[in-house]
Amino acid sequence: MRSRLPVYGALCLTLANVVAQAPSPLEVAKAIDRESRQLKDAPEAVRATAVVKLLNRIRQQPPELAVTLAWNLAVDHADGSDRAVLRQMADTLARALRDAPEQERTASAYRTLAELARYDQIPVSVDDLGYSAAMRELDREDKQRRAADFTLTDLDGNEWTLRALRGKVVLVNLWATWCPPCRKELPEIDRLQKAYADRGLVVVTLSDEERARLLKFSAEHPLTTLNVYASELGWLNVGGRPLSMVIDRGGVVRECIIGGRSYAEFEAKVAKYLEG
Repeated sequence: MRSRLPVYGALCLTLANVVAQAPSPLEVAKAIDRESRQLKDAPEAVRATAVVKLLNRIRQQPPELAVTLAWNLAVDHADGSDRAVLRQMADTLARALRDAPEQERTASAYRTLAELARYDQIPVSVDDLGYSAAMRELDREDKQRRAADFTLTDLDGNEWTLRALRGKVVLVNLWATWCPPCRKELPEIDRLQKAYADRGLVVVTLSDEERARLLKFSAEHPLTTLNVYASELGWLNVGGRPLSMVIDRGGVVRECIIGGRSYAEFEAKVAKYLEG
């Protein structure tokens, strides 16, 4: 005859099994990071909800793991996320940096937080040396951009200088054929060029990939924008892709836009410089 375990004994046995089978914090962190990477190709609506759930889980992780998790998630998903999600990303990363041991507070994590504050206009509440250093680095790069001038070659072999475009409002878009957010926004900025060309807008799509690769892509995806390439980008190569800059009629860089944007967002950025 089968004997039954007393309820208390069964409960103790169950708890012992749970404890024995519980994943370690590192295993949990690896699972979160893996899920974040897998979401990169998910539909936008699905991705937004899943990212918020991951952020909630990251807040529950040990401080020494939360910084890397929050930073990786921001790197994976800041591009294309709406402001509500970006705010949660910034809050989670800021909290992780405040709580983490000093050796886990990396310059890269502070820079990502600073970029969310500077370029996405997300409120950030952090007051420490790492964050201040990241903001100073962005200030230095922005100052360098404001002195912009360059000579580039379009896919037909013609040379262009920024000086030659004075009097126009120029949207420079740094992109790559391997970059999904870049490919997604190219039709948006091409539509912007068509809509505002008669008001003085010039869109320059710029890549440092091989000319043959760009010619092939251009043949498959015709654009009305000024499509140029550079063998070396120099100071323009200041971050990931896509990166866009709005240059006013006097040749001054007024806006720096990191990450993919919609037509409406690009329109809002350039319209004020087209007035008058």
